[in-house]
Amino acid sequence: MISQALAVAKKDILIEYRAKVALNQVIPFALAVLLLFGFALDTQAKVLVEVAPGIFWVVVLFSSLYLISRSMRLERDNGAIDGLALLGIDPLAIFFGKLLALFVAMSLLEIAVAVGILVLFSANLGSLALLAVSAVVATLGICSVGLVYGALASGERVGESLLPLLVLPLLAPVLIAATKCWSDASASHGGIYDPWLKLVVLFSVVFLVVGAVSFGAALED
Repeated sequence: MISQALAVAKKDILIEYRAKVALNQVIPFALAVLLLFGFALDTQAKVLVEVAPGIFWVVVLFSSLYLISRSMRLERDNGAIDGLALLGIDPLAIFFGKLLALFVAMSLLEIAVAVGILVLFSANLGSLALLAVSAVVATLGICSVGLVYGALASGERVGESLLPLLVLPLLAPVLIAATKCWSDASASHGGIYDPWLKLVVLFSVVFLVVGAVSFGAALED
């Protein structure tokens, strides 16, 4: 199971490395959105710092939708998913392999967006431990939900437009809690025992378990 998952992850990472989609398309799009937010808020330093946590997760989520849809589209194109089935790859291994590859791509995206916010908004990071843990856990939750609904939507003609409608309402609690974690970290009164972090962990674990269980059925649909 582990070797199969690593093989799937390696396949996806190599494809993205050669295509450079995250580097050439998604990250520039995310940074452009940050600039638009800066102009829209009239570059008021205090306002920008206060809204930086929310802007970070909004930009990450909307930018990640393309990564998620592309990740599943790679399996649907040319019957790649059927090839994996013929090779005897377990659906659970496919899920965790794609989860790992998507997590790597989203981590690069989040680092770029965080640097952009630090430079453009002069935001205060505060507790790095709380920020790092909440980002890792929230990203796992986003990837889990995205893969399941991405598998469902990829079989439809309107899949790419349907994906945000399916994913955004479900991920709202994770995004709200992750935003609160950043706010607490910026105020330097939050730690790894922050109550909002517990909420992020709770929802992300539930999404991870449900995603692992239901991914195989989503692929068949």
